Amino acid sequence: MTQLVDFVWLQTESAEILSARVWDEIATIEKGNLADGTLLAKARAFRQSYIDNHKDDADFDASIVSSLWLKWKHSGHQEA
Repeated sequence: MTQLVDFVWLQTESAEILSARVWDEIATIEKGNLADGTLLAKARAFRQSYIDNHKDDADFDASIVSSLWLKWKHSGHQEA
């Protein structure tokens, strides 16, 4: 049971760290534009999609996140 709890905790912590890193990258690109409700909703959807698709990646590459975010922002419903 303890191993399962530890595993879940590590997965949660890992997802939280990844979420923060993705969010930081979006905020760096968008600066003050995240006050726009539509853009904020897109950013939240992108962040969740990115986490869902990259949670097992060993490395975090901010340039890839930036590129994927800009594509997502302009085209909408792609996988991040």
